[in-house]
Amino acid sequence: MKRPSRLLLCLGLLASAACAAPLELLPGPGGRYDLPVEGIQGPGRVMHLSRADLMGLPHGTVDVSGGFGTRVRSARVVFLADLLDALALPPGSDLLLARCSDGYLSVYTFEFIRRYRPFLVLELDGLGPDRWPPPGLAYNPGPNLIGVSDHVVPGVSALRDIGHKGPWGVVSLTVTSMKQSFGGFFQGPWANLGEPARQGRQIWINSCASCHPGPAGVTGGTKSGVPFTLPQGIAAADMKFFRQYVRNPTSLIPGAKMEPHPHYSDTELDQLAAFLGARGP
Repeated sequence: MKRPSRLLLCLGLLASAACAAPLELLPGPGGRYDLPVEGIQGPGRVMHLSRADLMGLPHGTVDVSGGFGTRVRSARVVFLADLLDALALPPGSDLLLARCSDGYLSVYTFEFIRRYRPFLVLELDGLGPDRWPPPGLAYNPGPNLIGVSDHVVPGVSALRDIGHKGPWGVVSLTVTSMKQSFGGFFQGPWANLGEPARQGRQIWINSCASCHPGPAGVTGGTKSGVPFTLPQGIAAADMKFFRQYVRNPTSLIPGAKMEPHPHYSDTELDQLAAFLGARGP
């Protein structure tokens, strides 16, 4: 599944409302487009947020373009911050994961959610996911998709790898914590990293982990199918190859599934290699 280019969005009219009490999650799906949410009632336990409750949350209307065909579309959205406010979050939770049907994973810290206001798209041109793809769109972005907008928070599109925060084909959300999902990257060989490796760790968690699984016990996407030890080994053995592969994978391996990251500087790739070079378990 190839992902479209980064969403370009225009802010419309925001609706305001307040959730008086945490939403009640269902133990099983009541409908095809209910949203599975894991972690609210303990790790590994999946509950379901009804489509009706999603539609009843505070919402906004935005105009979206880019990846949605040749014309601007009107979208009804729920900001992830408002969704979090509507849930009874477990103590210590500070991370939201969006999992996609192709194994892709988007990682959102609560800090990112509050500051940059990513949103869940509920309708496109007044059509819900039961009627997607909308006319003129060749692929189905459902059952859920998430976006960000410069018109909501100016400058968000300039953040490094912001495309990883706009997934489509989202099939579930997981409420978790950095400690629970990525704690292994802060222990053992990764416990006392220097500044370059610490920066590399952030690049991995916020970007690389979208497609690549981590080592045992560390969260990661499964889209790439590439074990964590492979980029570790490449970075250690041939830094020139590592840089070229990250920036333009098909120039070295025709047919490579990895998307190119030509915007990474030598410094950023050195930081990523320093993190990988810690050689965890």
